[in-house]
Amino acid sequence: MIRVHVVRNPSTRNRQEIRARIVANGRSEEVFFRWRGAACSAPGDAFLLAALPLAMERAEGLRLDGPVSAPMLEGMPKVQGALKALDPMMSCVEVETGVPILNAPPFIQGRPAATPTEAGALFDGGMESLFCLVRHLPEIQALVLVTDETEPSRLPSPNRRRGPMFTRHTAAELEKETVEVETNVGGLYRNREWRYGIERGFVSLAGGLALSGRLSRLYLPGGLFGLDAGSGGLVSGLKAGGLDLCADGAEAPSREMMETILANEAVLDTLRVCWENPSRAFNCGRCPVCTRRMPGERLLRSLGGRTDAGPHGARDDQDF
Repeated sequence: MIRVHVVRNPSTRNRQEIRARIVANGRSEEVFFRWRGAACSAPGDAFLLAALPLAMERAEGLRLDGPVSAPMLEGMPKVQGALKALDPMMSCVEVETGVPILNAPPFIQGRPAATPTEAGALFDGGMESLFCLVRHLPEIQALVLVTDETEPSRLPSPNRRRGPMFTRHTAAELEKETVEVETNVGGLYRNREWRYGIERGFVSLAGGLALSGRLSRLYLPGGLFGLDAGSGGLVSGLKAGGLDLCADGAEAPSREMMETILANEAVLDTLRVCWENPSRAFNCGRCPVCTRRMPGERLLRSLGGRTDAGPHGARDDQDF
C-alpha cells in the first residue's frame, strides 16, 4: 500500500507551502506545493490526487494520513475512471483516509477559512487553454501556472519552455493576475512509462487543487492530459475542498478553437507565437515558429477581412 503523510505546513503570511511524504515499496519521497495567497483549505486533496496515478499504475491501495474533503473522497471513482480511460492498463484501487474527512469549511490558523469567490483557469499558453480563457474571459480573475521543478530537462519542445513567459505576458495584458504554483510532484512519475500528457496533466491538476482556499472555480483546458481535445472533460464536475473543476471546449475541433480565439480582440492583441523579440510587443515574423503558424492564422483573418499583410509575407515585428 502506498501511504501519504501530510507532514508539515511551513507557510508564512504571504507565502504558502504544504508538504507530504509519500512512501511506496519502502522508499520515501517528500513532495511540496508552494504559492502566494490564501492558505489551502484541504491540503490532503492535492496530495491524494498527486499520488493516485502512481497507486493505480502499481495496482496498490492508497492511504492518506491527513484530512481529505468529503467531495474529493466521493469523487474518487470519477477520477479513477478518468485515469482508466486515459490508460486502460491502470487498475482501480482502494483509497483510505486516516482521519475524519472535512465536511465543512476548515479552520486555518485558528480562524474559519474565508469562502473563496474568484474563478481561475489552468493556463499553459496552448490553443486549448487560450480557447478556455476566451470562453470565460469576463469571469476569470487569475491565470494559474503550475511549474514543476523536475520538468525542465524533460520538456519535449522549446514551446513548452516558453509557456510560463506567455502566461505571465497574457495575464498582464488582460489585466488578470498570475498565480504560480511551484511543485516537485513530477518526480513521483520519474521513469514511468506513461504518455507525457497524463503526467503533466495530473501535476497541473494537483497544483490547481492547492488553491482551494483562494478559488471557488477552476477552468480546465480541453486537452489537459494531452491525448485529445476532450481529455480535460473527464474530471469536469469534480469538487475538492470547495473548489469546482470545470472543463470547457472538450468537443471543439481545432478550427473552431482558432476561429474563437481570433474573433476576440482583447485576447488576440496578446497573442504571441514566438519570443525571438523579447523586448518588443510583437512576433518576429521570421523564425521557424512564426513562419510555420502564419499561413493558418492569416487565412482565417483574411476571411474576416482583418489583415493588411502583403503578398510577400508578414512585415518585420508584425503582430499577426
